[in-house]
Amino acid sequence: MPSQAERRLIDLEMKFAFQERALGELDEQLRWALGRLERLERRLARAEERLVGGTGADPIEGVGYERGSAAPQPPEPEGRA
Repeated sequence: MPSQAERRLIDLEMKFAFQERALGELDEQLRWALGRLERLERRLARAEERLVGGTGADPIEGVGYERGSAAPQPPEPEGRA
């Protein structure tokens, strides 16, 4: 029969193994998320470049309303005007 110290050591080894596996899984998920974030940032930069057209203009202008004015309201549904 194992002593109290041996049981405690076994318990700590099991906890360590669990934590090591959990950290490995979290590392894998974090690496995946960072890769996805980098891809999305590149897509966003390309979309902004296309929107601006390489002029250096504000990407908001020309998208339906001018800066400082209220966003356009959606049209009223038919029969409610």
